[in-house]
Amino acid sequence: MKYSVTLRYARILSEMFNTKKMTTSRMAVLILIACLSSKANGQVTGNTLFLAHYSYHNFGTYIGWLPASPESYKNNQTLDYRKWYFSNVHYWNSIAADYHAGNVTFHDTRNHWIYLSDDFEAPGGGVAHPIESGTSGRVLGMTIDWLAQNVYWVDEGYNWIKMTNYLRGGREATIVDTGLERPSGIACHPIKGYLFWTELGNTYPPKIERSSMAGANRTTIVTGLSDPRSIAVDIITNRIYWIDNSVAESKVESSDLNGDGRRTEVSQPSSDGVFDSISVDEDYIFVSIYSLTYEHILRYYSKSTTPSGIVFQYIFSSGIRVLDLCVTGPNIQPRPTTLPCDVHTCSHLCVSAAEGKHECVCSDNYVLYPNGTCSIDLNFLYPPLCVIGRAEAISVFNPSLLHAGVDGKQEYIHDFLSRTDDIITAVAVDTHSNFLFYAEDTRKSIFVVRLEDDQYPRIIHTYTGGRVDGMAVDWISLKVYWVDYLQDRLRVSSYDGMSTSVMFYNVDSPRALAVDSNARLIFWTEQSSPTKLVSCNLDGTNRHDLVNTNLLNPSGIALDHAQRRVYIVGEDSIFIYSVDYDGIEQVNIIGISTYPAKDITIFQDFIILAESNVLQPGLIEAIHKISGSHEGRIKVNTTVYAIDTFDESTQPIATPTTTLTITTTSPLSTTTQTTATTTPTITTTSPLSTAKQTTATTTPTITTTSPLSTTTQTTATTTPTITTTSPLSTTKQTTATTTPTITNTSPFSTATQTTGHATSVGANATQEMQSGNDYIVIIGGAFGSIALIVIILLIIIIVLIKERKRPQEPRDSQGLASNIADHYATHLPQAHSGQDNHIYESPYDLKPEPPTYESSIRTYGRNQATGESPYVVTKLDHQFDNPNTVALYSKSESVPVAVNTYPYVQHGFLPPQYAPEVQTDILK
Repeated sequence: MKYSVTLRYARILSEMFNTKKMTTSRMAVLILIACLSSKANGQVTGNTLFLAHYSYHNFGTYIGWLPASPESYKNNQTLDYRKWYFSNVHYWNSIAADYHAGNVTFHDTRNHWIYLSDDFEAPGGGVAHPIESGTSGRVLGMTIDWLAQNVYWVDEGYNWIKMTNYLRGGREATIVDTGLERPSGIACHPIKGYLFWTELGNTYPPKIERSSMAGANRTTIVTGLSDPRSIAVDIITNRIYWIDNSVAESKVESSDLNGDGRRTEVSQPSSDGVFDSISVDEDYIFVSIYSLTYEHILRYYSKSTTPSGIVFQYIFSSGIRVLDLCVTGPNIQPRPTTLPCDVHTCSHLCVSAAEGKHECVCSDNYVLYPNGTCSIDLNFLYPPLCVIGRAEAISVFNPSLLHAGVDGKQEYIHDFLSRTDDIITAVAVDTHSNFLFYAEDTRKSIFVVRLEDDQYPRIIHTYTGGRVDGMAVDWISLKVYWVDYLQDRLRVSSYDGMSTSVMFYNVDSPRALAVDSNARLIFWTEQSSPTKLVSCNLDGTNRHDLVNTNLLNPSGIALDHAQRRVYIVGEDSIFIYSVDYDGIEQVNIIGISTYPAKDITIFQDFIILAESNVLQPGLIEAIHKISGSHEGRIKVNTTVYAIDTFDESTQPIATPTTTLTITTTSPLSTTTQTTATTTPTITTTSPLSTAKQTTATTTPTITTTSPLSTTTQTTATTTPTITTTSPLSTTKQTTATTTPTITNTSPFSTATQTTGHATSVGANATQEMQSGNDYIVIIGGAFGSIALIVIILLIIIIVLIKERKRPQEPRDSQGLASNIADHYATHLPQAHSGQDNHIYESPYDLKPEPPTYESSIRTYGRNQATGESPYVVTKLDHQFDNPNTVALYSKSESVPVAVNTYPYVQHGFLPPQYAPEVQTDILK
């Protein structure tokens, strides 16, 4: 076989040299050349084609493989392939392979696991092991970085791209989690350090995007598409191939790695079949096709002709589906002697970069430092989370737990606040400000608390004789709304409770409430006859009945902000209803729950219901909001009365595209006004928030904060890696970069900008020089220049000596947590941006010293007595030996009004001599 193929290449070479007659010696030379170059051709090197199948005959799924070259089977039109990992309880739908490690990874849509096979050359295929849980079950594509041994996948249900190391396991990271609606295909070029994926679009147009293997430098390279389902990379020619289907035709197109040189490789009428999956090697384009007669076809196209011609085709018997395919081999996955991640200092994950380098990636919500280490402050709760209110507790869990293929899911639910005899009837969260609002029926009160461990809630409103069943926040104007079912009222309050009023008195037994801050709309249900959905503007104008709900007892509503839709559930029905914001469409039933639902929320493409029944006190269920299919559940042993989602996807802030002025007014703050002249990213924080937000972006970032805010902001000016969540973790990732913006802060405000970076000494020196006395030295001539240089050098040396002598103390729970497993941890309660990863050639250019941190100053309380300037109380952790030293600042003074020490200082502390009689504004 190999000899005949080699002779064929000898004849090809002969024709290339225009040799009319081949002598024996010339033939020998050409055969030698062909043998030496045979590794450049997949037909000789033995590339392998893998297929993910499902058979309706035996209701089972399996992985099949066969030689990628059709030379041995194209004449008799058979497809004799091996079948491994057969199962009638799983459903393999995505596949990727590593030629060098001999492993295959594939996804199971039924139990939402990603599996890794043993060596596929072992007899029988060996055993497959689960390596990743908690996918949505809608993983439509996978790809392998064979240099760093990482697997990447696109999750169309959660709208993100994630990765993990498939041999070491243990950690995974979100690479992209913003701007995705229906990600479908994914492929990589680890030698160039590129990751490619297709976006089917909905609000966004269909497109192909590219980023680094860490998710940075994201850019759109191909547009003008209809339905780009799958994508593949030709490593040898440095081109990408993709499938694009429309109503009229199905085609395969290609371009270079930048999206240029675009051309159509294959095109056929959609009536002849729709292209589904694609892969390429040196010689062929492999596609799977499903026809209108439900037949599945495997087809090989030649790459040597344009348009590509059919080399081989096999039509599977009815009942057999080809769900995915991929091809692997030594030349389409070339492996250099030295791998990018052979030598690295990454504490979590190492990914390939261009030119044989590598990048470090941290798990979600961890901070990446320039030396490759990752750290996190575990005192904070990180999105995404589902927050549930039930009898005796408010609990949180990662929404991916709903889909996780694990037993005992209730063990992963964390009780954030535990009560003894209280029933939590309503909850609402502000993701941007890190606040949780909730209503307790026993104490008839509305509470607010920061979403951090060991926090103390405080009352912002108390009512008598009522019952609050629905609650929502306006995360832009910093207001909380709630409806009182027994008193027929809709109320609104500032976050601190200082300004509370009745918005409407004449509401008829309202039970559910939702707010769209961007559209400036509020929705609620009224239990009239018939029951109805009502809407008005957030300023109370344009109140009108939207639709009749078709429910006797509507108990929950949730909003899809992108699609401008309202979802409604009731305790008297298992139907889930949907209608548009304007009520123009007829109310539709989009799904059916297992039991009647008490409340509803949304996370990405899933409706999450809090259900209850006599047989099952508490059931949390995920239902796909398009198909209505049931795709995950958690059984709990108590009734769940309320549920909300803690994630920015549920509380978007519109990004303007023109020059604008942004003004945010807080009840406890003066107005901060910022004008942007380019496309900005806007983040609004609460005046009571301790949320620290880190943003890495090339466009200006505008953050409006109160002068009394404890928000800590870090802004980096490099391109980010955009990330999101771990399946069973409540963490999310951010990055401390090498080019931070350092800003001195006023003593009147505790809004502090901090950075973690390797060049902190120089930055601190600059700040100290700017904050000291100003000396003007006028020296002329050459001597003056030399003297000036000497003086500058002396100053730098003195500053460096001081920096070296500065003690590096471990921070307490209010500063930087010292953690053996996660070195140099820092507070980052808002990890919504990606990471700008650092590229290294070797570990020898890294600085061995840990990052230098300044003393932390945090707000612990404030006095809002009428007619007086507000006081700001701070605890100075490292400027004094006693960690309980407290300084009291007045807005009108630049020095502390008082500095006192106390035996114990906790959150909400205010010196008694400065406290008002009623401290309603102090978080305790």
